[in-house]
Amino acid sequence: MEENETTENGSVEETKPTLDEAKLKELIGQGLKEGFSQLSNQQSSNQNTNVREEVKDAWDEILDPRINKKTSQATLRADAAEDKVDFYTSDYWLKEIDELLPGDSNTEDGIVELNKAKKAVREKLESTFTNLLKQGRGIPRTDIVDFALGQYIKESKGTYTEGIIKKSSLKKQKEVEKARRGVDMSSGNISSFSPEQLHKMPQDKINEEFGSLLF
Repeated sequence: MEENETTENGSVEETKPTLDEAKLKELIGQGLKEGFSQLSNQQSSNQNTNVREEVKDAWDEILDPRINKKTSQATLRADAAEDKVDFYTSDYWLKEIDELLPGDSNTEDGIVELNKAKKAVREKLESTFTNLLKQGRGIPRTDIVDFALGQYIKESKGTYTEGIIKKSSLKKQKEVEKARRGVDMSSGNISSFSPEQLHKMPQDKINEEFGSLLF
């Protein structure tokens, strides 16, 4: 902007403004610096946004569900294997369930019948367990064995009932024979024992347990 000055004789002279080159350079430098800084920040922000979007798309939408699913399946399989060992070595499976099934562990025929029944229950138990596992439901075998046992009884109702009656009769017969043998021993009757058994038994033990025996 130009300025006008009045001289002593009253005339007006036109003056030109003085240009401060140092100030101009400072302003230009500051403007360039701010401009580069804004541009750099904007580019950095855009790059970070793109990286976050790429990572989110790759992991969250594609890889994460698959990894989580595989991890969950691996955990279920490990738990299932551990549960299998725990259940089939438990007292319930090795001893207690025998009382609920046909057959016994005292005779060859009884062992065959008992093993056949346990095999059938086990197949139904494992089938139910596997189906639940495929649905993502890892339920312990102890919680579903009663269901498997009920299925076995329902499907083999006739043979199951017959086997249980036979088992009960044999058990009562053994108890009666045991009681009769005890009575015979106390009365001096040694017909229920072999000579070898009596020969190996000390006389004081015989007297203590069975009373006086007549030979």
